[in-house]
Parts: sequence; structure tokens; C-alpha cells
Amino acid sequence: MILGVLSSSQPGISDNPDIDWPDVDWNEFFQLLRRHRITGLVANLLQSPAGEHKRPPLPKEIIPALAEAQRQSLAREMAALVEARTLIDLFEDKGLAPILLKGLTLSHDAFGRIGWRNNYDTDILLRPDEILLADRLLRERNYSRFEPAEDANDQKWALWRRRRKDAAYRNQKSGSIVELHWRLFDNPAILAGSLRTRKADLLGNLCCTMLEPDVNFAYICCHGSQHAFSRLKWLADVYFLARKKSEAELAALLETTPDPYARAAMAQALLLCSKLFGLSLPSDTLMFDKTNIRLAAWMADKTLTRGGSREIETLPFGATLKTLSHYLMSAAPDYLAREALFDAREKLHGRTTI
Repeated sequence: MILGVLSSSQPGISDNPDIDWPDVDWNEFFQLLRRHRITGLVANLLQSPAGEHKRPPLPKEIIPALAEAQRQSLAREMAALVEARTLIDLFEDKGLAPILLKGLTLSHDAFGRIGWRNNYDTDILLRPDEILLADRLLRERNYSRFEPAEDANDQKWALWRRRRKDAAYRNQKSGSIVELHWRLFDNPAILAGSLRTRKADLLGNLCCTMLEPDVNFAYICCHGSQHAFSRLKWLADVYFLARKKSEAELAALLETTPDPYARAAMAQALLLCSKLFGLSLPSDTLMFDKTNIRLAAWMADKTLTRGGSREIETLPFGATLKTLSHYLMSAAPDYLAREALFDAREKLHGRTTI
């Protein structure tokens, strides 16, 4: 039913938008929304007048819960907008060059508004040589670093920066999370080239540097693929971006994107969007017929749709499917070697140790 709400959110997207409300277990419904981090999105779609002609009236007993979900989603994104503006101003005043990632940039590109996505953190990309200053600036302003631990010595902190993509901080007053990135992925072979960026007036409230639209699309597909698209939030972002593009534009992206992992991740994501949301795929695109891509999409489908509201780590072979799917995405020796090394370290030491 949730897939039906997402895919019928625009006339002509879905051939089967009818939803039978009496059969819905609303407790399970909201548990699934929370697990997939799309409570605000689905609440806004259900309350949107654009889809009312496609479905029977909503049961009155769930209207307050949907309204509260809308309110919370809007409040979180407004708080994120204020925090992003504060941090970007802080970093730029000190001569740094921050690039805003994910989060609000997707509210801008995919939805053109705030309050529809569930934002949980603020992600900012800096050059590696800017991280130490940014780390000090955050910690001077009531942010505590928890990945790696704030008391990590200089050697461990330097090692973390070599092996990981980001550090995570929590504001001790608001509890908000900020992640400082020095590269996009733990595996530095993914989207390793120089990144094309743009200056944008984000939702009319924040002038900032973001990834160019096609680069952002590739990045979002790669990010979801790294998690085997185990949350609908990540696939919904891809879907709402993709449906703004023509089939010819999608085909051109798949053909011209130089990074092999990014091409595979885009093909994987679009196959999932086609199956789950009814997105029309470009015809005569060889990427969709490759066995490794179809198998990676199948694995992601399993991590996404089975297990109900349970996290994939609690499901039999859930995390294993995610890890195995990474090895299907690119045959580049550098990528595979780095992926194997990363997985070996994870198995030996875990996420938060070095």
C-alpha cells in the first residue's frame, strides 16, 4: 500500500493507484513508515489534494497522526535549514569551502519544498585539509564528536580520516547530528574524480554550494546502493528525481557517467524504481540487461521489501546480502581491493573502532 501511495503521487505514474483503506493495519503502517524514514513524505502525499481523485477518503481516525507527522517533518527540516545556514556561514567566514550534501539538497531538487523528507542529520563535504579546522570550530560551538570518539588521540584520529569518509558530531543542546565528509564514500574508488558543483539558492532560504544535478543523482544512487536500498527513503529520493527526467536523459546519464560504480548504481536504482513504482525505463539500454546489475537489484529488493518493520541487520542474511551486492557493482580492481580491505577491517574491528 505504501508503494501505491508513492507511485500514484502524480497522475499517469501508476496504472493501479487504488487503495482499499479498510484492509490497512494502521499500527503496522506507521511502523513501516518510521522504519523506512518516509513518515513525512507519505503523510504529505496522502494529505495532498493532487491525489484525492484517485482514492477513497482517508479514515478520520488517522488524520491527526498524519497531521502530526507533517508538522514534525516540517519542524525538523526548518531546524536543519537554520543549522545548515549557521554552519555554512561559519565555515565560509573562516575561508573554508563547504559543499552541502543529501538532506536539504534533495528537498530542493526532488521536491522543491521543505517538510516532505525526514531529515536526521546535516552532511557537509570539505577538502581533507580543511577538516581539522572544521572539527575545532564545531567542538568550540557545543558539538561533541562521537565517531570517532572525542578522546581519540591524534594518531587514531588521523587513521580514521584515512580509512573513513566522515566524522559525526552531536549538538549537546539540540541533539542534532552533523557529519563532516572529506570524501563521499568509505571506499575512495567510488566517485573519486573531481566533483562538479553549483551555487544555488536553496529553497529561497540559503545560498550554498551543492553538487550539480547529474552528479547529485549519481551520488544519491551510489549512496542508496551502498545500503542496498534497504530503506524506501533512499529509493524514493531517486524516484522523485528520476521522474523529472525524460527517458532519453536517463539513458544519456547511464551512457556518459564515467564512474563504473555510479553507472551500475544508477541502473540498479532505476530497475528498482521500475519494479516498485512503475517508472518507465529507457529502452535499448544494455546496463539493465547485465546479470550483475539485475542480481544486485534483486538483492536490494529483498533487503527492502522483506522483514516488515525490522532492520535488515536483524534478518537472516540481511547484512550479508547488502555486503555481497557491493561486489556486483564494479569489476575495477582498485574498487574490489578496497572493498575487500574495508570489509575485513569491519569484521575484525567493527564500525566505531580503528
